[in-house]
Amino acid sequence: MVLSLIGYLDSPFVQRVLLVAAYAGVQLKLVPIIPDQDNETEAYRLNCHPMQRIPVMKTDEGYLFETNAIVRYLARTEVMLVSGNAGADGGVSNEKIPHPQYPIPYALYGHSLLESTAVDSWLDFAITHIDYYTKQFYLWEQKVGPQPGAEVKEKFWKALAGLERRLAYLKETRKAMVQQSGSLTTRTAMTDEDFLWNEEEYRTSRATRDNRLSAVYNVAGAIRHRTSEKERQEREKQLENIKKTTDEALGVAEGDIRTSRRVSAAWDSAATPRISGITPRTSGMMSARGSVVVGGAGGQVVQRQELLFLVGDSLTAADLVLAMALHAALSMPPLRQDIISTFPNSFKYYKNVLTLPVAAEVGKAIHVNVIKA
Repeated sequence: MVLSLIGYLDSPFVQRVLLVAAYAGVQLKLVPIIPDQDNETEAYRLNCHPMQRIPVMKTDEGYLFETNAIVRYLARTEVMLVSGNAGADGGVSNEKIPHPQYPIPYALYGHSLLESTAVDSWLDFAITHIDYYTKQFYLWEQKVGPQPGAEVKEKFWKALAGLERRLAYLKETRKAMVQQSGSLTTRTAMTDEDFLWNEEEYRTSRATRDNRLSAVYNVAGAIRHRTSEKERQEREKQLENIKKTTDEALGVAEGDIRTSRRVSAAWDSAATPRISGITPRTSGMMSARGSVVVGGAGGQVVQRQELLFLVGDSLTAADLVLAMALHAALSMPPLRQDIISTFPNSFKYYKNVLTLPVAAEVGKAIHVNVIKA
């Protein structure tokens, strides 16, 4: 499934859609437009967006507008791709598409209806409590709006303080759980089951989650995935590479490997990128119970226990969107240092999410440089 995204690459909203699409495993081609020109036509108003804004996504069935609506569509599409891989007898095939044999810690729309709703909540939080205030500072920076007053910054800080407290709570909860179960680094008899879901557990949990969500959104059976023998061989090769990378990171085969293999992604151009080559299933990300190795030679190693997720124990669309919203705020010079010093947990969360393998590769392609300090 190849979709078209109408917009321009410099838009923070276009950028976050591209990032979510990469994790959904959806091919997305950017169709650049000239701002305040191509989107000012009556045809654009009638077909694309009633307020003539971007981004807009074109599908085989019509146009979608508003960033969060597009993100939700992509998140549900990831569920559809898995659900579409049901066997002839109604069961779930051993071939998990788009997920590899070794599950990775992401589920764009959560693992249950409650988690899906929580993802929606954080998507709305990003738009209404972060983007709203960031835009006012952006307009002032561009000299097309008044300088935000103290009241604006106070409300913005209140929203960021709420996020900071939530992350601090999650951090303390994680710390308490590690102390109760024992540190992973001090265990001596680790097995694959300590790091990776076994086949039956994975199949059951994913099937239950996907069937439930598909029934709710009436998308069960909407996609029938057919692959050629060449595609099948390529997928098997991916699985072998992921297994080898996982074993190396866990010290199973060749000792302590502290660098990950970088993902090579083919983009058509900087102006019209396609994200088909950058997906979690081709990255160096490990299971939810293992570690996540980030960076190339000499790069940083992010331990699993350092990662915080807003919904459940998996990376979701909420994390991706919120991290990109924080990036937009941190890109404002008047706000950057204050945010870094006042909200350290939020800043670390932002860096951890956007330096994950897939996010880092997408960021490089769309020219988003993660702010280090």
